[in-house]
Amino acid sequence: MEEIKNEFVSAAELYKKAGCDGIELHGAHGFFLNMVASPLSNKLGDQYGGDINGRLLLVKKIIKTKKFMEEIKNEDIDNWI
Repeated sequence: MEEIKNEFVSAAELYKKAGCDGIELHGAHGFFLNMVASPLSNKLGDQYGGDINGRLLLVKKIIKTKKFMEEIKNEDIDNWI
C-alpha cells in the first residue's frame, strides 16, 4: 500500500507540472480506491481492512502526505482536494 500511496502522490506532481487545474482521487465505480473502501471487496486483515476507518486509511495517507500537500500549496485548495 505504501507504493500505491507514493504513486498517487507522484501522479499529483505530474498533473501539476503538466498545468492541470486539479486532481480527483476517484473512489467510485469499482476503481481501486472504491475497492479498498468497500467492505464487499476489501477483506484485508491488516490496518487497511476492517471498519470504515481502516478501509479509508489509504486515502487519508495519500491526502496527508507532505509531498502531496506541497503539490497543492499556493494553489486554490478547492481545486486540488
